[in-house]
Amino acid sequence: IGFFFFFIAPKAYAYLLVNNGRATFATCLFEDFKNEKLYYNRALDVLKTAINIDIKSPKEFGGFVNFFTQPILSKKDKILYIGENAGFQDALWGFGIKYAMLSGYYAAQSIIQDKSYSELCRKYLYPKLQTSLANRWIFANLSNNGYSYLIKRLKKFDDVIIPLRKNYNTSFSKRIIYQIAKRWYKPRLIDKQCMHIDCNCVWCRHGKNDHV
Repeated sequence: IGFFFFFIAPKAYAYLLVNNGRATFATCLFEDFKNEKLYYNRALDVLKTAINIDIKSPKEFGGFVNFFTQPILSKKDKILYIGENAGFQDALWGFGIKYAMLSGYYAAQSIIQDKSYSELCRKYLYPKLQTSLANRWIFANLSNNGYSYLIKRLKKFDDVIIPLRKNYNTSFSKRIIYQIAKRWYKPRLIDKQCMHIDCNCVWCRHGKNDHV
């Protein structure tokens, strides 16, 4: 189950995944990280009104995404980086499994066939990475009304994968939007509201030590 609502997940979404009686519920943020607990509690309240769920032995978790418009592909041209470690991440939803598998495949092919890993990534991965940033910019500038409109459009399809996949195709308009988006987004390793002194925000708990 997914939720699009500024009140619980500004410019992002909350989701519930259930498998064999075990569930993961999370709210994702693209701003105002300092108030993560507030948004999570709001999201949990919304979830409880949407479905009947019996929560037992809850465990807290958190993390951050690692997205680069220019991924770091290697260390001294000897160690090849793949997946999120290189900065391959879907900018729209924050997913990374597909990029991890594809970049791992191209890294292996570069070694087996003695090809340039950089050239393979630039040809096959960079265009979709840039399109995902254009999609993120579009999504971030929608309001709740915009989310409602998109959901109504998607409800007309028997299989929503088809229109969603189409949005990841490169196009002239997406290339134009990408040029705007890459200037719009700046590194957010430090939340402006966080002083990093006795702080319990999601960045200080999960990300700070990885970028010292």
